[in-house]
Amino acid sequence: MKGFEPVTFEWDGERYTVAADHVLELIAEIEDGLRGRGNRNAFAVLTDPAGVPLSRLAMAYGNALRYAGAAVTPSDVYLAIEGGMSEGSPDAALRVQQHVLALMAVMAPQTYRKFTGAAGDGEKKTAAAA
Repeated sequence: MKGFEPVTFEWDGERYTVAADHVLELIAEIEDGLRGRGNRNAFAVLTDPAGVPLSRLAMAYGNALRYAGAAVTPSDVYLAIEGGMSEGSPDAALRVQQHVLALMAVMAPQTYRKFTGAAGDGEKKTAAAA
């Protein structure tokens, strides 16, 4: 098994990259957002068949973006997701799925590759959020 790879997030037209040697800390930030105050396994939250609560998704994705250097709050992420849903945007549900897959690609790359058939070489790309 190889080590971590750099991860790049996109937000509001800007790209933010986390170096490979900081990905474990990034995973901890994502887990903090997914778990919240509970002790539930963050990966279980991410893969729950009932779906990820939007507030938890926004917290986790916002944490990841901030860790990568973006000036964004979890509220910004939540409102971007919720705004598209309230407008009836057909892309809103796809955006939620992209965020979930983006977080999975960081937290569990082998599982992500099994779900998506993605290759394991090179820099991981995550979903654009806004």
